[in-house]
Amino acid sequence: MIQIAIVDDERAFLESYTHIVEKLFAKNRIEFVVQCFYKSEEFYHLLKRNYFDIVFLDIDMPEINGINLAADIRKLKLETTIIFVSSHSNLVFQSIHYAPFRFIQKDCLEDDTSEAIHAYCQQIKEKKNTIQLKIENGETYCFNLMQIQYFYSVRHDLFLVYSNKKIAKRLFPRAYTMDALGKMLHEKGFIRIHKSYIVNFKYIHQIQSDKVLLFDNSTLPISRSNVANVKRQYKVIMREDDAI
Repeated sequence: MIQIAIVDDERAFLESYTHIVEKLFAKNRIEFVVQCFYKSEEFYHLLKRNYFDIVFLDIDMPEINGINLAADIRKLKLETTIIFVSSHSNLVFQSIHYAPFRFIQKDCLEDDTSEAIHAYCQQIKEKKNTIQLKIENGETYCFNLMQIQYFYSVRHDLFLVYSNKKIAKRLFPRAYTMDALGKMLHEKGFIRIHKSYIVNFKYIHQIQSDKVLLFDNSTLPISRSNVANVKRQYKVIMREDDAI
């Protein structure tokens, strides 16, 4: 799920622009959450605690302007995509220092934003840490694997669970099997711990004799006969991840 921030000190513009951004991400079939910030200082204080995949920054703001916010994002070495949104086209050259993905001019707002979001969505779909899956309404979406805790099945129904607020998504009926998902995700850091559960190794805190404990203290069942194999897979993935 893509985490989006929009920062602009004009309330009316912020509200209307949020609708534009939401509409365009939905059109590109990307799962997303948007947070809006009327005060740039509030966004600044959240930077160290909250990760955003993409940020739309106004430049001319009181308190902390968009250029300074971009500088802070780069100082923190965050892999956040920055898009400047401004009516001051003369600032485009100054903004280049912070490697923005796009510079959107407010007098070409919808066209520029549409192009930028489409290009961004195409880019993330090509990354290895995403997967395209058909959900229960029949539409195919791109999911960020880093934010999926696990998959589970109930009879023939398969679900994925997000780390963010434990959101569960039901996959399209009979489009997938646990065996097929297991093979698809094996090279992406997911481990089949039970016939009904496939877990992202990054969320595993402890592998016990009868369950797997996740970092959020939730537990999942593990097949007793599979404990040694799961531990072995976990160690292999951990070594590979440390080597990257």
